[in-house]
Amino acid sequence: MLGKLLKHEFKATYKVFLGAYAFVAILGIMSLIFNELYNNTPNNAVFSVFKLTTNMVLIMAIVIIFIGTVLMYILRFRSNILKDEGYLMHTLPVKARNLVITKVMATISWLVVDVIVGYFVYSISKLDFLWITPIIDGFSAEMNNNSMIIVLFATYLFVDIILVISQIFASLCIGYTASENRDLMSFVAYIGTYMIIQVTNLIGLVIVSLMNFGKLTVIIESEEFPIDFVNDMFLIMSIILVVLVIAYNTVSIKLLNNKLNLE
Repeated sequence: MLGKLLKHEFKATYKVFLGAYAFVAILGIMSLIFNELYNNTPNNAVFSVFKLTTNMVLIMAIVIIFIGTVLMYILRFRSNILKDEGYLMHTLPVKARNLVITKVMATISWLVVDVIVGYFVYSISKLDFLWITPIIDGFSAEMNNNSMIIVLFATYLFVDIILVISQIFASLCIGYTASENRDLMSFVAYIGTYMIIQVTNLIGLVIVSLMNFGKLTVIIESEEFPIDFVNDMFLIMSIILVVLVIAYNTVSIKLLNNKLNLE
């Protein structure tokens, strides 16, 4: 059933994303053209202005696609599950768990595609697919070329993105338990869930500090943290984020099983 729901979700949204990707691709080609024109005639003020403008618009468009993906799925979760369409969804032989997981997985999947498309389009605009190499090398140097830290950091970022999506969906479900002003209550719930994340992050840092130094003052006093501290920090924080992801999705599922106060 989960596979069918995902297939339906992608079928319902792929045209929107293809249109956005096509638009960004056109911007990338335009940026490439003006980059090449400027490189051939660097003293041409017109080409210089168009080069800067198209590059800036391209970057803004890529960023907007990321933001738009999240906003689109917030609205889809709200309309498909919590508002009018929710009545139909809850009459289907589909578990609330599958509904929540489908929305989370679809959002993450499209965000991954956003990253891939954004990278390739920007690379084409520069005619350089290795532009990111110095950034990776610089980050690796900052992490003392420790591959474990890099893996843990990448894991932390990925889980954090899943957590943000899960938190937003849980906030909507909590807000829609109210009898009125549901969207406002969803925002209030978001603030509450955000505070929970911050508190748990602080607890995680305290745990890591105690594990490595036996005291808390080092968190503030030390300018350079030992490799073991950084490894433990990303590991502990990732575990905490996974627990929160499970907790927030469990909240959404439990509330959806109670049918909330659908509009």
